Amino acid sequence: MKEGVKRRGSKAAQRRGEILDAALLCFREKGFHAASMSYIAKAFGMSAGHIYNYFNSKEDIIGALVARWLKQYISETLIVVEKDPEIQKERLYKIVYRELDKRINSGDKALLFEIAAESLRNEKIARIIRSAEQEAANYLTQQVLERYQALNRKPPKDLVYRLAVGNAIFNGLCFLSISRSDLSLEALTPIVVQLLMNLDGFPIAAADGSGSRHSPSPSGQGE
Repeated sequence: MKEGVKRRGSKAAQRRGEILDAALLCFREKGFHAASMSYIAKAFGMSAGHIYNYFNSKEDIIGALVARWLKQYISETLIVVEKDPEIQKERLYKIVYRELDKRINSGDKALLFEIAAESLRNEKIARIIRSAEQEAANYLTQQVLERYQALNRKPPKDLVYRLAVGNAIFNGLCFLSISRSDLSLEALTPIVVQLLMNLDGFPIAAADGSGSRHSPSPSGQGE
């Protein structure tokens, strides 16, 4: 009996995932408002009524997509403690380059901004965004606090705000890339790394203050 319920639950989860994939394609093609539930159902090969067995509304689909993106973010964001400052700077460079590349070159960039704009008008979507942002911020803060502890350093009292400023740098550059197609990841990355190091939101130096604070190159060595 339990095995049968488990199989049905697994099948439903798979079907929900497939609907999300179809919805994402529809949103990319039509935009959030133009892609109706019936349009998404048709793209998936399902009746308009049947899709409501899995999602009650487009807002619920957006909530599931945001949850999927959040899960991916958490799975990819792991700050590994490395007491050698040069190795750590090289790792930070790679993290920053990856995050900039994902945000600036994302095929879902237009949809992300559309969802953000919709959250200003739609309280349900606003709650979804706030909840996801808070969970992501909590996860990142915990990661950074563990790194401070491993380096035997006391974190700044305003760490949460420093990380918020760091996040704003990434989001701001993503927004800027809409009008600036000439932005170079290779040029931006060392600048962003230096800004993050100046914020001291991502500790590099060891507890005794050793380790330089200059901008790393892709190889992890100073310019």
